[in-house]
Amino acid sequence: MLKELFSAPKISYNIETINILRLIRSENIGPKIFFSLIKLFGDAATAIDNVPDFSLRGGKSKPIKIFSKSDAEKELELLEKDNAKIITYKSPEYQNYYLKFMIHRQY
Repeated sequence: MLKELFSAPKISYNIETINILRLIRSENIGPKIFFSLIKLFGDAATAIDNVPDFSLRGGKSKPIKIFSKSDAEKELELLEKDNAKIITYKSPEYQNYYLKFMIHRQY
């Protein structure tokens, strides 16, 4: 199972995957806030467009700094160099790998 997970062919990431990475790697955005923003705005791109203003209206003195597209692309390139890939909640493999992990998990 792990060999399958860590042996990734060259991948071309779509813009949604890049935006998911940008959003989750942005300042002060963890898993809970990430999924709240996705639920509120519908997708990562729309959330990215709205988060800076949304954070100001929420009381922050400065807008949240969004992880840049170029930094996200560099991070994805580093993954490829390590023969790895990113699996997001939207990836077709996500549910399959998650279920395999939970079944084989040692407590």
